[in-house]
Parts: sequence; structure tokens; C-alpha cells
Amino acid sequence: MYENTSNRHALKPGDRVLIYLAGTMKAAQHFVAMSTIEEIHSPSKQALKEIDEDILGTRVHSILKLKDTTWLEPVGIKSKREKLSFLPKHSRWGAALMGGCRRIFRDDFEAIVN
Repeated sequence: MYENTSNRHALKPGDRVLIYLAGTMKAAQHFVAMSTIEEIHSPSKQALKEIDEDILGTRVHSILKLKDTTWLEPVGIKSKREKLSFLPKHSRWGAALMGGCRRIFRDDFEAIVN
């Protein structure tokens, strides 16, 4: 997680998460996995030295260790848009997922994975 990632302080071990791919490439705008946060820790100074800045940048705030990851048959957000309470009903719904981390209701989580 980066220093400016939305909701990074609200995450805790045991939380279930969905992995969403944004963009325009294959499988973009789809939920592709679900997982559970096992632990959250700050990167060590040594780990920060080893981070490839071209890939991750330099403002890493915390590292999530995930468990029980399940790959989903990709679930298109457009196909679920009307059922998800956290998405606005107007055409600019993509902005609702910006920021890297979005808190959603259990009903929305279940609507995506089932």
C-alpha cells in the first residue's frame, strides 16, 4: 500500500479483499481474485532499499500478506454495475474505484463473488 492509498488505515488482518484490474487491457475492469489479509506490516529499511523504484515507486507505506487467495473467473464490473451500492448510477462510475482501496458492504462483496 502506498502513502496516499485511500482507506489504508482501515484495513486489518482478517479483512476479506477483492482484487480488481483497472485499465483497458485484457481482463481490465474485472474482479479477478478474492483473498484475506493475514498481516500488515511496514516495510523494513532494507526492503525499501531493495524496492525497484521503476515498478513500485518509493512511497510504500505498508505491505499486505494475503492468505486463502482464490482466483475468480473474471467478473466484469459493467455486468454487476446495477447491483452494487457503492457505484453511482450515472455513467462516471469508474471514479468510484480510484484511490487503490475501496471499502464495500458485505452484500456488494457477495454479489461480486457469487
